[in-house]
Amino acid sequence: MPLSRSSWPLALALAVPLGGCPRVQSAQSAACSPSSLPGVDTSELTAREQCEWARDVTELLAPCPDVAVSLAECVSGKRACAACLPAARFLLQQVRSGKPKEQVVDLFELRFDPGRVKTIVIGDSPALGPADAPVTIVEFADFECPSCAGMNKLLRVLEQRFSGKLRLVFKHYPISYHPFADSAARASFAAQVQGKFWQMHPILFEGQKDLSDSDLERYAAEVGLDLVRFRRDMASDEAKQRVELDKRQGTGLGVHATPTLFINGREVAPGSLDQPLDDLAAWIELEIELRQKQPATAAPAPSPAEPPGAASSPPAASSPPAASSSPPPETAP
Repeated sequence: MPLSRSSWPLALALAVPLGGCPRVQSAQSAACSPSSLPGVDTSELTAREQCEWARDVTELLAPCPDVAVSLAECVSGKRACAACLPAARFLLQQVRSGKPKEQVVDLFELRFDPGRVKTIVIGDSPALGPADAPVTIVEFADFECPSCAGMNKLLRVLEQRFSGKLRLVFKHYPISYHPFADSAARASFAAQVQGKFWQMHPILFEGQKDLSDSDLERYAAEVGLDLVRFRRDMASDEAKQRVELDKRQGTGLGVHATPTLFINGREVAPGSLDQPLDDLAAWIELEIELRQKQPATAAPAPSPAEPPGAASSPPAASSPPAASSSPPPETAP
């Protein structure tokens, strides 16, 4: 019977023989075992880092619910959990970066704990990439946020690099202290109604210091929108409802800052990205690898970003409002 996460400490305690205490060579050697695992290069770790990594892979459980052993045992015993070896390597990277134990454990659980995957209804939010891509990134962003502008550039690089295997989904999360963020979000919705969201999207980020109504109309003209329709759709109740719906959804998922990313339903903690582009690319590559290792006989798992039937009949609390006209399919600029 698989062990629950709450039973980990008990499970580890029961793994200790009750017939007597084994001879301990030294406190340091006991704390630093294992010194290595197959497929994990620990040669560049300092003595202190070696002990910290050994502690983590021994104390933390394998990230597969049906493999109730430590991460170290999962790797050394070649258990049927494809995520064990990547998880051990991930812990090594976090230890080498100097993060404290509490942060390392939290990042590990965000990245690998099955219980941390969240369901995000996509509906007809703007999306780039195939709906059946193995990796979906959902971004909650604010057009007036400088960090969001930087993240937009990274995501577009990744979208090109992983063409056909990555889907980008945009969700509105205007921050209250950004005076033009809400109107920019509604302007992007009005562009989406005319099939030009992804043409308007980079212009809003590039011009985020100039987001007055007259600026927004100028940007709309640049991408070839019908301005009469643009003004009507931007001021519509549907635009306001869409922005509010996305923000409520984000708040329900724990979003409190922008940009916030979810990769296949897992929140990307800002503290986990030491080298944002490289770290995000490595995350995507691992997701693709793990999906490819799923048993061929098993039924394909639904995308954690959209449960079965969500597109046609999402829950009332999460369903997108009807647009003034259905947004047509989007294409990249």
